[in-house]
Amino acid sequence: MKRKGMKRLCVMVGLSVLLAAGVAVAGTKFVDVITMENKQAYDEHKQGIVTFTHKKHTEEYKIGCGDCHHDKDGKPLTLKAGDNVQPCLECHVKGKADKKALASLPAAERKKAELKFHYDAIHENCQGCHEKFNIEKAGDKNKGPAPATCAKCHPKKPGAKE
Repeated sequence: MKRKGMKRLCVMVGLSVLLAAGVAVAGTKFVDVITMENKQAYDEHKQGIVTFTHKKHTEEYKIGCGDCHHDKDGKPLTLKAGDNVQPCLECHVKGKADKKALASLPAAERKKAELKFHYDAIHENCQGCHEKFNIEKAGDKNKGPAPATCAKCHPKKPGAKE
């Protein structure tokens, strides 16, 4: 009887170790190419949906995870592939800021208010990085290797007129 119980215990422990190892390995994988469509953030996208590739940004451009992913204070997060990352909507409000309502605010205060919104935060994060990269590489925020205009990142929507 003791022997049978010991066998069961060993099998249970073995299966637990395998399961834990499987979860650990699964946690280190992430999706390389993502479509930046977020139906929770926008009722309707006016532009075509941007496609983003982690590999291209990390390997070709040498951008770290923390260059895009940040904490509540805007400080870069120290991440590695497979770490859990909170969705942008955990902190940024759905939609975009009302620019007219914020027009009377001083520039720094206006920018801070705009960044509370998902639309403005994602555009500032991506477009701001692309513009900075282009200035470093070509001396002009709109001319260089990184796309920095709407049409260069957002593909034409199917059925849209030219």
